Amino acid sequence: MTWYLVVFLLFAFGVAVFAAQNGQTVDVRLLMWKMNTTLAVVVLGAAFAGAVITACLGAVAQLRLRWRLLRAENELRTLRQAVARAGVSHKPEDGAPPDPVDPQRRAAEDLHAEDLDGDRSAGAAQPDGGPADDEPPHEARSQAR
Repeated sequence: MTWYLVVFLLFAFGVAVFAAQNGQTVDVRLLMWKMNTTLAVVVLGAAFAGAVITACLGAVAQLRLRWRLLRAENELRTLRQAVARAGVSHKPEDGAPPDPVDPQRRAAEDLHAEDLDGDRSAGAAQPDGGPADDEPPHEARSQAR
């Protein structure tokens, strides 16, 4: 809260200095209106109009995102209800989705991955013909000599 107050006071001080240094009057014409006002009022008015337009565009973007989120939440609720009606039960760990792969197939893949990891750790060449994990690449070997 203190930082906001400090920033606001610095900004207010800057506006006051700006207004004091730009006190000359200017003629402003917009369509059929004509005004005679100070340059500081014109510049600050233009900055305020720009801030309002930017805020409006940002609000539209926020509304679009909120609608999109609501649609996604409704779709998720509908899908969860369909799963509950189908009688499918699952207990995902740490919020992860259930694994759609057959458990026996998953165990076979895990064993195969362990075999590959064991071969690589023994210094065997990679399946693509490259050096093993513990061997430096060709460029590194030539620089080491």
